[in-house]
Formats: sequence, C-alpha cells, structure tokens
Amino acid sequence: MQSALKLKKSKLQNIFKALSLAIFVFLMGVGASTTVAAQYEPVSTFISEVKNPPIPFSSIAVAWDEEEPLGTEAEIFIRFQNNEGWTEWQDLHPSIDKKYENENVKPTAFITTDLSGAYQYKVELSTENKTITPKISNIEITFVHAHDAKETEQLDNTVTLADNENLSSRIDYGLDIITRNEWGANETLRVWSEDRPPEQLASLPDDFYDKYADEMKIIREVAYNASGEKLTWPLEYPEEVSKIIVHHTATTKNLDNPEQAIRDIYYYHTMTRGWGDIGYNYIIDPLGRIYEGRYGGDGVVAAHAGGRNVGSIGIAILGDYHNGEPTTASINSLTALIKAKSGQFNINTTGSGSFRGDYLPNIIGHRDVGSTTCPGDQLYDMLPRIRASAKDGLSTTFIDRRRVSRTTERPYDYDLEGTLKIPTYEVALKQS
Repeated sequence: MQSALKLKKSKLQNIFKALSLAIFVFLMGVGASTTVAAQYEPVSTFISEVKNPPIPFSSIAVAWDEEEPLGTEAEIFIRFQNNEGWTEWQDLHPSIDKKYENENVKPTAFITTDLSGAYQYKVELSTENKTITPKISNIEITFVHAHDAKETEQLDNTVTLADNENLSSRIDYGLDIITRNEWGANETLRVWSEDRPPEQLASLPDDFYDKYADEMKIIREVAYNASGEKLTWPLEYPEEVSKIIVHHTATTKNLDNPEQAIRDIYYYHTMTRGWGDIGYNYIIDPLGRIYEGRYGGDGVVAAHAGGRNVGSIGIAILGDYHNGEPTTASINSLTALIKAKSGQFNINTTGSGSFRGDYLPNIIGHRDVGSTTCPGDQLYDMLPRIRASAKDGLSTTFIDRRRVSRTTERPYDYDLEGTLKIPTYEVALKQS
C-alpha cells in the first residue's frame, strides 16, 4: 500500500514538474514575444481622400502632432482644386521656430492659394531603423477667405496712421508702397476685446530681456487708437533699428490675387495666432509690388523673428523658395526696399554687428536668428548679391509705378470657418 502511495505521489510530482515546466516555457514565450519590436517598412506614403470644406477658401492653416524619433522623417504635402484644376503638391514647412517656441506648441503651416473648393493632403514617412516609426496625428485645418463687403462710405486715406501722429510721414525714396487701406486691411481687428483668442508667442529664456536690455530699448509706445480703443498689440518704437530680416511666405504657384493672400495672412496672424496685427513690416509679391505690413509706420516693432523683433525690419516675399526661385521683379524690389530702409536707419548693407549675442550681417535671413528653413534655400543664397546691390546704389525708379487712387474701394469683411479637425488617427509606417 505504501509502495502504491509512493508511486502515485511520484507520478503526481512528475506531472506537477512537467506542468510547471510547460507554464514556465509558456511564460518565457510570452516574454520573448513582447520584447520583439514591430518591423516597419522603410518608406510609406499616405494620401487622403479629396476633402470638400464647408466654404470656399483662399488660405489654410494646418496644425498637427508629430513624433519624429532620431533617424526618421515625416513630411506633409497639400494640394488644392480651383478653376484651373489641381495645383502641384506643396510641402508644408512648419512655421514654428523651435529655438523659441514652447515644446507643447504644435507644428503649424500657413499657405495661400487661389480661391479653391477642395483639397487633399499627403503624408510621407521614412525611417533608417525598421523598429521605429515617425507618426503624424491630430491634423487640424483652419480655412480663411477674405471677401468684398457691402458698399460703405468712402474711407479716409489718412486714417491708417491716425493714432501714430506725425509718424505717418514716411520717406519711401520713390518706392510706390501699397498701403494697408489699399490692400483692404480691416483695422478693427487690431482692437482688443475679451473674446479674442489667446496669443501664440515665442518662449524666451527668463533672463533674455535683462541680458539684452540695452539692445531692446523702447522709446515710444502707443496703446490706443485715435478713437480711444485699446489695441491688442501696442505700437512700439525701438531706440535703434540695426538689422533687416528677409522671409518668405508659403503660396501656391501663379497666385492671381496677392492682396487677398495678404489679407488672409493678416487675419491668420491677427486673430488665429492672436498677435493683433500682421507680423511683417513689408510684403512683396512676385510682380515686385511692395505692400505696407505692420501698422505704425517706419521702425515699428513687428512679429517675425521671436526675440529679434525689436531693432529689426521684417520683409517677406510671397512664395515658397525652398525649391523654386523668386522672380527677378521681387528681388529687384526687395533690393530697392532694403536700400531705402538702410539709408533711412543708417544701416551698412554689407556690414555686420552684434545682435542678441551673435555677430551677424546686417541683412540676414530668418534662419540666421532661429531654427527655421525660412526664407528657403533659393532666396537665402541670393542675400550676398542683394546686400552688395543695395549698397552699390541700385536705382529704385523701376518699381515706381504710379497707381490710380483706390481709396474709394470697399473694405473687406473676413469669414473664418471654425477650425476643422480631421478625425483623430495616426499616420505611421506600415508594419512589414
């Protein structure tokens, strides 16, 4: 009997050992499977279906979340459908300056086009390591379109700088600059109200203003307009202007209405980003026409280069010059404008000087003062020639086009459809 019990006990022990071994092997197998990383294809492209927003649009702002581990790349492209058919795919370069923006600020891009009724976007992803993938998610698109308002009373052409007293007398050195009134700026958008969106501003180190206090002295500030209304962004005038910073703006090719594009940029900067005005001091279109940007006249501080706004003038050319070349007319006008403003503020266009801790040329690109690709390789590579031409006395008469006064034109009303969120999902590399 004892022998039988021992045999039974021995069998049970053997069964238990075998079962324990099986469980151990199973658990090991589970552990091993969880440590094997997913394998991703090295390159993948996602193309969205054609999207038809609720309103026609002439500009869009795109924001998204992205994860881009080392060794990976994620790019977003967009195209539009207008009366001429589909535009070419346009690369969306984020306008965020990673050197100054908060880390939690989404990458954003703003692009203007001809009036369109549909769009489509494309995401291209790649990785050098098949175990990791970049990701794009939470794409948000805001549509902007400025249209002609109903007939109103004739506008006073002098109202543009009424709250700037005698600073409205500008020296344009023969340049024919299209005023804000002429390109249709709605000046009421600059007035502060409690329901305005929060400002999206650059994040600077805590000691930045103390460190460069001597370079950032403001000698005059105007906080209210001529009607006594508080401005969202007060007009500020620095003690010295020493740099001119060149930018580009993303547009599709052959833009047929530059003024509409500028109105859309104005709305995007003023309302969507909450700045209270357009960020550039001047804008130039592909035909070489120069437009007044930031309200306030010569020397007013604009919003185009983060911690380098004070003491600089920001000039943007409409167009994307990462690959395409700027037109001859736009470069000639840029050179002439730089010459005029350099003479006005005693800036040596081929010289250099200290600026916020860096020794920089006096005529620079946006990328020289921030982590950005602006103004694009093609335009940036032209800066040495532009500096030299501006110094050597380039004639400005070729852009002195006298226009018939357009002060009787109607102002513009702004329609902005609320931000449209594409259903949340992640675009990642396909698993192989």
